[in-house]
Amino acid sequence: MSELTGTSGSDTLTGGNGDDTLDGYGGYDVLTGGAGNDTFRFSSLSDIGYDRITDLAPGDRIDLSALNATFIGDGPFTGSPQNKGPAQVRTRGDFTGPILEIDSDGDGFPDRFITVSGPVVLRQVDGLPGVLEATPGQLLTVTVTGAADTLEGAGGPDTISGGGGNDLLRGLGGNDSLSGGDGDDTLDGGTGNDTLTGGLGNDTFLISKPATMSYNEVRITDFAAGDRIDLSAWNATFIGDGPFSGTNAAHGPAQVRVRTDMANTTLEIDSNGDGYNDQSIYIAGSPGLQAVAGSPGVFERAPDQSITGTAAGETLEGAAGRDTISGGGGNDLLRGLGGHDSLSGGDGDDTLDGGTGNDTLTGGAGNDIFVISKPATVGYGEVRITDFAQGDRIDLSAWNATFIGEEAFTGKDSARGSAQVRVRTDMSDTMLEIDSNGDGWSDYSIRIAGSPGLQSVDGSSGLIERAPDQAVTGTADGETLEGGPGRDTIDGGAGNDLLRGLGGNDSLIGGSGDDTLSGGSGNDTLAGGAGNDTFLISKPSTTGYSEKRIIDFAQGDRIDLSAWNAAFIGEGPFTGVYKWDGTTASYGPPQMRVRVDSTSTVLEIDSDGDGMVNNYLYLTGAHMLQEETAGSGVLVRIPDQTLTGTAEAETLEG
Repeated sequence: MSELTGTSGSDTLTGGNGDDTLDGYGGYDVLTGGAGNDTFRFSSLSDIGYDRITDLAPGDRIDLSALNATFIGDGPFTGSPQNKGPAQVRTRGDFTGPILEIDSDGDGFPDRFITVSGPVVLRQVDGLPGVLEATPGQLLTVTVTGAADTLEGAGGPDTISGGGGNDLLRGLGGNDSLSGGDGDDTLDGGTGNDTLTGGLGNDTFLISKPATMSYNEVRITDFAAGDRIDLSAWNATFIGDGPFSGTNAAHGPAQVRVRTDMANTTLEIDSNGDGYNDQSIYIAGSPGLQAVAGSPGVFERAPDQSITGTAAGETLEGAAGRDTISGGGGNDLLRGLGGHDSLSGGDGDDTLDGGTGNDTLTGGAGNDIFVISKPATVGYGEVRITDFAQGDRIDLSAWNATFIGEEAFTGKDSARGSAQVRVRTDMSDTMLEIDSNGDGWSDYSIRIAGSPGLQSVDGSSGLIERAPDQAVTGTADGETLEGGPGRDTIDGGAGNDLLRGLGGNDSLIGGSGDDTLSGGSGNDTLAGGAGNDTFLISKPSTTGYSEKRIIDFAQGDRIDLSAWNAAFIGEGPFTGVYKWDGTTASYGPPQMRVRVDSTSTVLEIDSDGDGMVNNYLYLTGAHMLQEETAGSGVLVRIPDQTLTGTAEAETLEG
């Protein structure tokens, strides 16, 4: 038996074989009790952020008594921002185990979370307020083959397989896994976070409405043509991809809407009209959905279409499914409308509008326009453009967003600004990121293959074009040579030159002389050439992943990283960590470290102090590096030495 107490940081505590007590104290803690009946104690709200218990088993306890919060099972919090109630704790299941949610200030919203691994049920210990005990989650596995059957779970995390026939499967409570097998099956997971697989046949996925509403998720793994999703029990109006109309202050009708990303289509339900989603149904494969005519609350898969145009200019439209539209010859207008569509313009000056969904757009020959529609409800989405060429344009006018180049978004959650669009690059793609509501976060992206440089069309509102790629060659004199936002190649020639790539993924060659090479933003390749060269590595205004490469770093060269204001820590680990106390976020100091192998050297930069690498500088060859002067942020190569002893016994050191 032992008692383990963590620090104010993020700790990992592991018990032994006895009845241990683990208290993570502050930070984001991972707690493992081991064998025995263990107690996981949380002594104050400041101890809890997003803590995790990895092995809660029957007989273990979670001690929340110091929080003075009432355990309410899986019911809803009773407080609201306008009428605050008592502090409360509730349990909610996900696909791996329970989650404890704590509403510490009684406003009806959780602000502390404890996740638990394992199929257990948490119950209040009689006579010990705030102490919860893990009891076995009932596990029932039922597999039947043959005729039509009605199979029911036992209230725990059940696994039910219908086999052949037209089966009715009911999971009841718990996080269940239901598989219909052959036949036209009906699968009703009941309450909990269930995974439903229809199998062969025309299956119906029945989504029950719990008596007490709390956020739940259901996953459908194989929604196919002929299957249906039945939400009729919710009595909710389908509003397409539009926003919920209700608010906390003025509740509206129950509503259901559809959202899509690259992996799933999601039906979201606002059951009480407060404007917030409280039930999600994730449908693998991102199929298009449509309401079944004459059956309120019932949805089916929209048909996928393949449409091919002629040599003439024409307008071709898809529908709600995953459509493939090819324009052929002529100046075509292609509209994908709903669903994740694939549009190909072919020859001619085409206009491609994918509509809602995460679409893939290929302009083909000609000067094409890619229209990026703004969905009625903006959730994270992504459009891919495979062949953005000189003369093509991207039309973002529907977003009414200001183009800010590579700068950081200026809005914040607490002080919203205007909608903005910025450009980011990596080694393979350029991305346009849109902050549609001015909160400082990207909620829509356009990924453009080939990492072209981008610029706003002069005098336009929301039109983006490809920046020209430049080839600039210097003379024998020392001079300053600059590129632009495109993918530039700059060769300084002889003399002590200053080369600036500015935007885009540039290639800079110093030539002879003591040159200074500054790639600017983008993922640049730098070659100093002869002489003692300085590689000036600018810090982008927007923190994000980037890479630069120096292919000929040599003795006498310098790498100037002073703009990053990051401490050089040699080969040591980053010490920064992201922390959240429920109100504010905190980080560690920016740091940079070096990794060396036999063929290459990598400088890794943690620019925001969260302990994670987000910028890389690759050097060809193995180089031992040190700061030119302590704290300068300028790195130089440690000289290689050749030491030769004499015939005498001696000590030789490098």
